[in-house]
Amino acid sequence: MASGKSLQVEVVSHEGRLWHGAAASVQFPTVDGGLGVLPGRQPLLAQLSEGTVTVSRADEVVSFQVTGDSPQLTRISSRSWPTTLQWQNSNSTQREEDPHEPDDDGDLRAVLLACGGAILWAYMNVRARRIVSRLGAFRCWSRPDVHSGWTAGIGVYGVEELSWYRLVGLSFKPVYSIPRRGMEVSAPIAHSADGSVVEVRLAYGDHRYEVAVERLTYNGLVSWVESGPPRLV
Repeated sequence: MASGKSLQVEVVSHEGRLWHGAAASVQFPTVDGGLGVLPGRQPLLAQLSEGTVTVSRADEVVSFQVTGDSPQLTRISSRSWPTTLQWQNSNSTQREEDPHEPDDDGDLRAVLLACGGAILWAYMNVRARRIVSRLGAFRCWSRPDVHSGWTAGIGVYGVEELSWYRLVGLSFKPVYSIPRRGMEVSAPIAHSADGSVVEVRLAYGDHRYEVAVERLTYNGLVSWVESGPPRLV
């Protein structure tokens, strides 16, 4: 970094940092000819060619030989950050990251995440609409027991079974299905203050399912169970 009439210079190769310190000027070979850097020089990029890098100090001159199949100078700056010389040959892929350059990879990741989120939201929205549009679908909340919270979902009457799907989910398969024949429906318990939503326990054998539905849906559920085909004796 320029400080008065001096530069802070750092010389880096694929083996690591070779030298750093204050200098009055830097000269180095490029593919377009020799180039010198003085305090106050604007940032620039150039490609090194084989030759000698010379760092002039107040009391000495330090030299470095540039060799290799493809020597490269990745950054030169003397105003906003230290002057850095870095080269690599065909056997090295080291590159110094510039903290002042924008993080293109981070921006790309953010865009990909946003696109992935939008696609996921669209898929779940289409899934919910397709399930709701099925014949015999109705709003239905469910929970595994009386101590758990309710999960919003969709109940669907089938010919021989009642299926329940999560409202928010990825699978088109029901979370559970209860056979119509042998299902028992408990008396309703008011869930809302006005009684428009009731809690019901569905039983089949040793299985118990806690659901909450609208009052009219409960009446239809009871009718659906009672109108099932008679059992064969």
